[in-house]
Amino acid sequence: MQINIKNPQWHLLKEQVVIRLQELNTQDLNSLTRFAEHRLRRRAELNCPLPSFYGGADLVQTALMKVLQGCTSPEIGRQPRSEDVRSKPEFMSYLGGVINSLISAQHEPTSSAPALIEASICPNPGPAELAEYHNLTAELLRQLRDQTGKMPALQEVLQAWEEDIHDGGSVPHLGHYKRAYRVRQLAQKILLNLN
Repeated sequence: MQINIKNPQWHLLKEQVVIRLQELNTQDLNSLTRFAEHRLRRRAELNCPLPSFYGGADLVQTALMKVLQGCTSPEIGRQPRSEDVRSKPEFMSYLGGVINSLISAQHEPTSSAPALIEASICPNPGPAELAEYHNLTAELLRQLRDQTGKMPALQEVLQAWEEDIHDGGSVPHLGHYKRAYRVRQLAQKILLNLN
């Protein structure tokens, strides 16, 4: 077992994780499965389908496995904070966060504008398609600026993205993943309406 140098109290935290895992009963696992299935349906509504074999129960099992892996190998597993294992409800909430993270990290919608736009035009663009691409990109950015107008944090992410959008650059997170995710969501909705 590796020692977590960042957290010298890890062995105590690990014991709490094991206790919380042992407290989970069938009802808790069913609740987490329903939550995961709800999140998967929500992704589908946003037009971000997941593979059909990836269901709520699979996500719950993957989340539990990641937490167990974190007990022995911090590099590949998930390590909760001490406040995440203080009580069963807090641990359930933490597991919900792990499930959300798994969905976002493994099945994120395409985040680069060229990929989003090219998918809506054609695989081998000629001069007319390239002109359409540039017009579509300009309209996308204009609408994104309008929608993020009163949200300076999102405008900062958008401005950084504009600098390399034509080079296939992804939406930069600038240390704030939720802001980048929100800009990607807005971009995807706008593109769906533009097509």
